[in-house]
Amino acid sequence: MHINLYISNVKPKNKYAYTLIIKGTYPVGHESKPFEIDYTGVDVLVKKGDYLKDQENIIKEKLANLIGKGPFENIEEIKETLLGERIGFEYKSKY
Repeated sequence: MHINLYISNVKPKNKYAYTLIIKGTYPVGHESKPFEIDYTGVDVLVKKGDYLKDQENIIKEKLANLIGKGPFENIEEIKETLLGERIGFEYKSKY
């Protein structure tokens, strides 16, 4: 199964530039499901998005290629890069 994440919102988690909150949607069948992840540059924590659980390493690799591993000091440049971006990958079952 192929998953496409469509990013619609990016913001720093707090005043420090070490964690980004990234939100958007991904299609599942005929529905659009919301997702929310925290990205630190070295870790991805899936807060919302059932199909994204166990896919953290793939998402982390894709984000690192797009915006690096932080700290994320130039948030406007990061938003310009990520907003509207589609991150696609093949779903890998852990079983």
